[in-house]
Amino acid sequence: MGAHLGIVQKDCLISYLQGGGMGELVKILSIGSISGEDVQFELNSPNNEFAKEQVHIQTKNRRLEMDKDEFIKYASIILLAEKNLKGLKGGR
Repeated sequence: MGAHLGIVQKDCLISYLQGGGMGELVKILSIGSISGEDVQFELNSPNNEFAKEQVHIQTKNRRLEMDKDEFIKYASIILLAEKNLKGLKGGR
């Protein structure tokens, strides 16, 4: 997951340019560490009536922003990849 934190996806950039960027913080979803770097997951309200709720995954130097539906897909893919990797390595 750490490698993805610095990537700006085209859809996320388009959402930001259309006003889907910085809304109000609703809730800190999680705080943790990836590869020794502190990471915070935040749920943010939209800043206009056309935007969707946003999830920000951010470190001191990077931020990945996506709408809530994209985040659910992203998290599901990571969980599936972890399950597949454990299956390949015999559950280790």
